[in-house]
Amino acid sequence: MSSTISLLGIFVGLVVLILLAYRGHSIVWVAPFSAVIVALLSGMDVLQAYLGDYINGTAGYVISWFPAFFLGAVYGKIMDRTGSARSLANKLVSLIGSKYAILAVVLPCLLMTYGGIS
Repeated sequence: MSSTISLLGIFVGLVVLILLAYRGHSIVWVAPFSAVIVALLSGMDVLQAYLGDYINGTAGYVISWFPAFFLGAVYGKIMDRTGSARSLANKLVSLIGSKYAILAVVLPCLLMTYGGIS
């Protein structure tokens, strides 16, 4: 199949992924669905594309980023259980004050999200 149709398939799959995720659908089923669209428009065997390229890419991503996700989750749970997250947020809000209320809300959220707390 031509490379133009394959490239179009990538863009269509990406647009479907973005739109469905934006509408609140779970990425767990949206990503494989988009991968099937890309495979179909690229002229690939859908089962082989899914079991080969898609699964290998997903497994590689999970393996390489698992330590970061795991340690972030552990850190977030520790901050939650000890009350440190609430204490940090309250202290920053009291330091910044009500004059800069937006900054007083955004800064603690930024710091805690950067540290792995959702």
